[in-house]
Amino acid sequence: MNEAIIMGAYGFLGYSLCKHLLEKGISIKAITFEFEEEDLFAEEKQMEIGRNANFTASSMNDWPALGNAQEGPATIIIPFYDFFLKGTEENLLKETPKLLFNQTPAEEIFVAILLPEQLVYCEDSTLSPKYIQFSKDLQDRGIPYQEIFLPCLFGPWQPEECLFQQILFPKKQDGSLPVINKRESTTDAIYIDDAVLTVLDLLGRNRGKHLVRSGKSNQWKECIQWFSENTVPSGCLKGRLDGAIVNLKDLPESPLIPGKRQLGEAGTVYIDKLTHYTAGIEKQRHWYERWLETL
Repeated sequence: MNEAIIMGAYGFLGYSLCKHLLEKGISIKAITFEFEEEDLFAEEKQMEIGRNANFTASSMNDWPALGNAQEGPATIIIPFYDFFLKGTEENLLKETPKLLFNQTPAEEIFVAILLPEQLVYCEDSTLSPKYIQFSKDLQDRGIPYQEIFLPCLFGPWQPEECLFQQILFPKKQDGSLPVINKRESTTDAIYIDDAVLTVLDLLGRNRGKHLVRSGKSNQWKECIQWFSENTVPSGCLKGRLDGAIVNLKDLPESPLIPGKRQLGEAGTVYIDKLTHYTAGIEKQRHWYERWLETL
């Protein structure tokens, strides 16, 4: 692969994919969407990867039909994970067929879709019915694709609506418990760079479904426990974060419990060299504090 097309290159996962691919010398064509809201870090991310000569960005409205300019099938990476986290996945699925299904021969495309792991555990189409239809359309049109499912990801650039970022830098200073985003997985947690390197290793190599896991038992809960014991200066959070684990019963049940039947056969892939969560959290904290100093 000499070139990749990435939808939503400035999202949490999308940006990290771009960064690592550019470091490998792979050219990136990024597709942006009008419905995307710029997050707090958008300008910084645009400056960071936008200065690379191998990176270009165009809006979906300006995107030309795929042709024969590339050697072999065009590799299209869809970080659905980012859009799901923001609640804009239906907008993404509305726009994506313009690129994939309009006058584009199936043999000219390979699609890698990076999804939240909740979609593996969902027993029916209630979590994202439009995605179920989208994947069926890919199959019906003979477009080769793979699905890679990811748990909670953390590290630098984690969005403000994510729990770990809220705990590290709470907007409220009254000691109230940060809100658990109901679109975050709570079964496992992986440092963003570890996840991306694993995704890139899987990319195009094995089609089908792949569930990426840390290989550690209760990794997400261990992170929460660490926060409850080490988060400073919010000492009043101590103990309350433990309660957050108990309160998981209030979250939507079926998408978050790994005992549920899987959608098809998903092979489990474990992180080869796992960054310890304490190191990953400290990197997230350090990066954000450094970013604050530039404001």
